[in-house]
Amino acid sequence: ALAEGPLADGERADNGSGSRVVVASVDTDGLDGPTDAAGGVADAATLDPDAARDALARHDVSPLLDDADALLRTGPTGTNVNDLRAVVVENRDDG
Repeated sequence: ALAEGPLADGERADNGSGSRVVVASVDTDGLDGPTDAAGGVADAATLDPDAARDALARHDVSPLLDDADALLRTGPTGTNVNDLRAVVVENRDDG
């Protein structure tokens, strides 16, 4: 989700034109894999695109999201309905 949302939008966010994309990715059980986070919320303004690409290449985005205060921590919820992905696209074109 990070690669398709915030990173895909990085250049447009820098120059103020085009669309803004915000991505939220959350596991309903409150834990994402071996981490203490349920997921994260980010856009191109939240993360440095180069640092995010590097973290994705290493399969280790939790520290990056944590440093950006973009992790969601709920603790174990006692349920596991499914994983939730939400993508919001704001069109900022005036034309």
